[in-house]
Amino acid sequence: MPGLHAMDAAGAAIGTLAGTADPAPYSALVTSFRPAAGLVPRLADMGADLFFGGPHDLVVPTDGGWVLSSRDGGAIPRERLGFFGPGGRLDPRASVHHCNLFDRPEAAAFLVKALRGESPEGAGVEARRGGRGGRPAETPGAEATVPTVPAVPAAPAPASRPAARARRSPAGRPLGAAAREPLELTLLPAEGGSSSVPLLLARFGSARVVARFERKGAHWRDIIRAHEEIRAAFEGRPGARAPRGRALEGLGALLFATLFPGEVRRLYDMARAAPGSARLDLVFTSLIDWVADKPWELAFDPLRRSFLALEEVNVVRNVVTSVPAEALAARRRPLSVLLAVSQPASAARLAWEEEAAALQAAFAPLVDSGSARLAVTQTPAPEKLHQLLSSGRYDVLHFVGHGEYDEERRSGALLFEGDGGRPRRVDAPRLRQLLCGRGLRLVCLNACESGRGGRTDFNRGVAPALVAGGLPAVVANQYSVLDGSAVVFARELYRSLALGHALGDAAREARLAVATAAGPDDLDWAVPVVFARDPAGRL
Repeated sequence: MPGLHAMDAAGAAIGTLAGTADPAPYSALVTSFRPAAGLVPRLADMGADLFFGGPHDLVVPTDGGWVLSSRDGGAIPRERLGFFGPGGRLDPRASVHHCNLFDRPEAAAFLVKALRGESPEGAGVEARRGGRGGRPAETPGAEATVPTVPAVPAAPAPASRPAARARRSPAGRPLGAAAREPLELTLLPAEGGSSSVPLLLARFGSARVVARFERKGAHWRDIIRAHEEIRAAFEGRPGARAPRGRALEGLGALLFATLFPGEVRRLYDMARAAPGSARLDLVFTSLIDWVADKPWELAFDPLRRSFLALEEVNVVRNVVTSVPAEALAARRRPLSVLLAVSQPASAARLAWEEEAAALQAAFAPLVDSGSARLAVTQTPAPEKLHQLLSSGRYDVLHFVGHGEYDEERRSGALLFEGDGGRPRRVDAPRLRQLLCGRGLRLVCLNACESGRGGRTDFNRGVAPALVAGGLPAVVANQYSVLDGSAVVFARELYRSLALGHALGDAAREARLAVATAAGPDDLDWAVPVVFARDPAGRL
């Protein structure tokens, strides 16, 4: 169709315009759509996100409204950009899309000023920095699609216009950049009752596939039974034994086959073989709570004879939430880490001193150079932790303590010290209020069951609740964890992060360190769970 052909970004018409475009005379009015509420609108928007691979207004990409050329200077200056949606100044919370844009009075006022040649002050885009892969710091709607565990920022671009826009792949990332594409798996629930089948959406780069996700059958009975046996073994119940050896590989193969059905398996193989990257970030998001709760970190590739999370694949979780990740400003001070220890007198004694020494050793080079600070505090009550975090001066919170998931309350919790030294339970909703919106880039919860989600509402678990509340990344434990394994994991995680490794890579190295120390049949390496909006983000 001629009309569609004329809009082809790689076609002759767009190429001619882009080669001669001068942004100086222009203003632009754009929007990045986000649904206000409701599952169906959010699912529709999720499908549009997969199609466009970046911010959009439901009909066209947001970037298409303000970027005229991929060459230097090809973007309309920020001060002449009217923008609705996340990151915009007209109305960052409005659900404005392609068909109702001109119904907004702010849009009319912007157009009048633009046509008169007046400066539409306060209408543009909030200046943002961070992220990876060369995306302009002021890109509209960026917090919905770009990394939120910021890297150390480059020097700021001139205030008169956005940074030069790099040439982009169809998925919205710079071509030839070091950043790698994740393989994103999103499980959608069935809409037609018990007889219908859920769908698994898979995305890698510009490729998208959809496969049926069978939720019944003998393989699911085996997975559920093994999951309960693992939990019972880690809790120390009499007679309970976790699978080992061939039995563990068999469980992992079942998880692998379930996670990669049909065409999804083919896309996975293509992603593993993609040039230019030694690692693959696998991000799994499930809208079916009881499926999200299973130990996907144990998936075993029978063809390569390897557990994914111990080799070239970074297995990462995400959650379904209407809250965008916190848009963090550029960090212009040393990285600040708070180690908070909660040790109720009546609870089992923790080897927190050893863990503190491990963190200090990992960050010693950065501390000596003035690039990082590490503070240690014993927090007998959540009020003290609140006082420390409300200052906004910490980038990382590492919590050492006890955690639990209460089946009756259907909620996870961390334990603080209460009256008489008894444990004081602080549940997931209150922890979300306590920790979210504090400027934290990473939260590590070295506490049992802190990574576990609810079976009927996954976001009632501690780590899922924090990510759903906007935290960029949370590392937690889905089962009970041994002191020694917790210390080894923390030491290697922070050592790798201090060396500048991405979060997903650092967590994989930490898993490998635990597996090496404990032996191949020990499952402690699979206990930690990484929840992240972007596993390739760096501190």
